Amino acid sequence: MESKPLDNKKHKFLVRLVIASLAFSFCSILFYVSRIFLFGPPEKKLQITENIHSNSSFGLMIVYQSDEDVDYADEIIIEGTRAYILDQSLASIDVETSIDILDISSPDEPIIENTYYYPKDFAILNMKAHGNYLYLDAEVFTILDVTDPQKPVAIWEFNIDGSIKSIVPFGNYLFLVGVRDLYIIDIANPKSIKLAKTIKNFNNHNIMEHATVKGNLLFVAGEGLYIFDISTPTNPVQIGFYGLPLGVDYFDNMVISNETAWVHGVYWDVFGDEQSHILLLDISNPYKPAFITTYDHYPFTVSNEIICFYDSSRNPYGESFHLMDFSDPKRPIELGYISGTYSSLGYPSAIIRENDLIYIYAVNYSDGINIIKYEP
Repeated sequence: MESKPLDNKKHKFLVRLVIASLAFSFCSILFYVSRIFLFGPPEKKLQITENIHSNSSFGLMIVYQSDEDVDYADEIIIEGTRAYILDQSLASIDVETSIDILDISSPDEPIIENTYYYPKDFAILNMKAHGNYLYLDAEVFTILDVTDPQKPVAIWEFNIDGSIKSIVPFGNYLFLVGVRDLYIIDIANPKSIKLAKTIKNFNNHNIMEHATVKGNLLFVAGEGLYIFDISTPTNPVQIGFYGLPLGVDYFDNMVISNETAWVHGVYWDVFGDEQSHILLLDISNPYKPAFITTYDHYPFTVSNEIICFYDSSRNPYGESFHLMDFSDPKRPIELGYISGTYSSLGYPSAIIRENDLIYIYAVNYSDGINIIKYEP
């Protein structure tokens, strides 16, 4: 029997199928290779020294749950012996946003000093505390004097053109870092706060996602990690840069702890799903940041080489919080852990050391906040 040639439509379909298969295989190989370039071969991955326990906790215990005192928590900011808890749970139905002010001089038994109701119908997108002042980024940027927590007073307001990604206090100045623009506020005289300078397209048109300060240096994360000398606050000068590793689309968060920058990198895999990793960078030489290693756990918080992170999968614990000592970033040591779901433990937001004790402040949304203590 004479074989019939494939008709044109079937031929095109088979060709497209072969091309699609080859393209998928190529993308998979490219993704794997890019991960090796970015994170190193599997044998070079960060090794964690752990204590293996059969108990539900080791070294960590919940000492305070605010479910009866605080209705809801979107964010918690620690400054000195005060904690500021942002509640925007009802903002969508035009109910005032509130900020609970807590005295945490005794972290095991915090005291609610006052609840401040934000008087404007805007969501607070960013909040920062410094000294006796609370900075609120909404449609209108507001500075609150909270010297008397019973009577917070708005002392300055400023209309921002666009959104603010980070609020960075620096001496007598305040840096408001937008997506592309930088606003420098002179706060030397609380009775005469003024805009000192606006720098449009501050980072050469590169998008900025997050910023923080260490010493006289401003670190900006976005389309890479940019480092600026701000010895003259109104004239930042770029001195260092660390580019996006192959496969990473952008950096969107960052914590500086001693001489290490913990940078959160975001990328999409071949299936279009968002993925992320933490890059640890040595910034002892700010002119030339150097790669140390990568880390997989997010969300996390870091303070003085101590990290707390939430993990939903690690055996033998299951879902849990872990406290690690990263004095040697390549060989971290586990200090303690506590088992629990994300909904019961919350989001690790701050670490405060009190002599040998370590307190972890976790946002638990509809259940307020949790304070978790580490005692060696």
